[in-house]
Amino acid sequence: MKKIILFLILISNQLLIAQNTPSILSLASESPNSVMDIILSSEDHTTLATAISVVGLTVALDSIGPLTVFAPTNSAFEALPEGTLD
Repeated sequence: MKKIILFLILISNQLLIAQNTPSILSLASESPNSVMDIILSSEDHTTLATAISVVGLTVALDSIGPLTVFAPTNSAFEALPEGTLD
């Protein structure tokens, strides 16, 4: 769990940088959905949504971009050693 929290903290730092950096492909220009809206609407990212909530990044990801998030799917989390997410 400590590795996941560290990973999510690193993501949050990158989000702060990305919010102030122009992007070639801006999700905000294509859709009014926030990154959090997209994660919550995905059946493949329920574990990620839970992890984001646990570490308190929901507000950061609920703002409209441009943001880029490399989001692991549920199957990626399932590949972790047993007990890692506990």
